[in-house]
Amino acid sequence: MDEDVGVDEDRPPDGGVAERLRSMEQQRCRTVFEQYRLAAELLRERVWERVAAGLPQDRWQQGVAAEVGLALHMSPNTAAKFVNRAVELEKTMPCTRARLREGDLTPEAIPVIVGGLAHLDASDRHTADAQLCADPATLAGMGLKQLAARVEQVAYRLDAQATVDRNASAEKDRTVTIRPLPEGMARVSLLLPVAQGVGVYAALRKHAATLIGIGADLRTRGQIMADTAFARITGREAAAGQPVTVNLTMPATVLLGRPAGHRAPRRRRDGAGGDRPQPHRPGHRRRGRLGEAAVHRTRVGRGRGHGLTAAVLP
Repeated sequence: MDEDVGVDEDRPPDGGVAERLRSMEQQRCRTVFEQYRLAAELLRERVWERVAAGLPQDRWQQGVAAEVGLALHMSPNTAAKFVNRAVELEKTMPCTRARLREGDLTPEAIPVIVGGLAHLDASDRHTADAQLCADPATLAGMGLKQLAARVEQVAYRLDAQATVDRNASAEKDRTVTIRPLPEGMARVSLLLPVAQGVGVYAALRKHAATLIGIGADLRTRGQIMADTAFARITGREAAAGQPVTVNLTMPATVLLGRPAGHRAPRRRRDGAGGDRPQPHRPGHRRRGRLGEAAVHRTRVGRGRGHGLTAAVLP
């Protein structure tokens, strides 16, 4: 019989377990360091091979990201960014590379540092690398948000105009995305300039504060904010649901019925001993499946073959 595993409050912490955790984290950092090193080495090998073969320059790096992605189970786009970071670490950021090898930086910090300095020229990137990572204590204990802020400060000191221009040009990337989640949920994200993003969040939070705990409303602040965002964007209350459009093709006889005197088609079945009428499956089962949809009007038109196309429109 399995026994419950509890925590003995009187037992002192096991220093051996903590040491093993630190050792495993250092090993993870060294593993990612080796992956970056090998990705850069693979790129060099492919470039040398293609230069020796006399291929044009636009084909020297072709397919390398796909090879890396296949090896590391990444998409080609993610692998291309990984290869670019590997090259950047070798060329202009030796201190950051050394901190990763020694386990002083987590693998998650590398994209933050490399991406945060990408708008600087090569000499400034090299200087920023030394200021940030020459001393392991400089970034010790920082989370990713604190690290991003520190990287931006260093970049601004080295080239203020380039940093300002980069932040200004980032507004062109504003967009709305959707990502499906388990259990029938989805995450809709708005990428906005920080002032607009704060304004959206503050407006939703202020409205939610006026409704929390009023009457029989048991929704949390986050639920009220989500429902308010849906209502203001779509013009419908969340409880009203979302109209559904269903495009469906079925035989005309299912929708309109069979004409008088019509006989069901017969077909030959090998080994069955003769012809048998093809069974007709009533359409009420298919129509019943649409009962849960919000059907406002139905358009019926002649489709391909002998069927009709029915579109349930909002």
